[in-house]
Amino acid sequence: MEVLKIPLTVLIVIAAAVTDLKWRKVPNWLTIPALGVGLVMGVISGGTTGLLMSLAGIALALGFWIVTCLVGGTLGGGDIKLLAALGAIQGPRLLAYVFIISVGVGGVIAVATALYHRTLRASVQRLFRGLATMFISSMPTQIVSETGTIRFPYTPAIAVGTVAALFYLTNWGGG
Repeated sequence: MEVLKIPLTVLIVIAAAVTDLKWRKVPNWLTIPALGVGLVMGVISGGTTGLLMSLAGIALALGFWIVTCLVGGTLGGGDIKLLAALGAIQGPRLLAYVFIISVGVGGVIAVATALYHRTLRASVQRLFRGLATMFISSMPTQIVSETGTIRFPYTPAIAVGTVAALFYLTNWGGG
């Protein structure tokens, strides 16, 4: 069962990234069954301990959702369901790496998007104003332009974070 987890994980994040880029949506038909399969795989491969690790991965994804809500709600529902599915399949250790790496990749994508739309200065100013008032009000994290907020699909950052974390934590990367 363990040998199936890595290819399944890579397949899921690639499919999610493609749908997010194409339609700006990570569909439930992908994430919900993946979450269920992850729970079943956890039970088959590790019994009660495997189930608990899958549940811990899901709980960590929910924790990430709460944190992102506190800092401006940068992740959509599909992103969170994808993270929960990844947590169910791979457990909390990989998910922690995925989250850290995807935040960095998402930051690079955000800067590139702001540069492309020529809104980097306004976005950085808004970010620092939000950081200064983080404990008073919610921190805005979107890229701003004269026409309003510019949103970008975040699932590609999660996909890159997932593949990088898998590479690092498996024998592929010596981790």
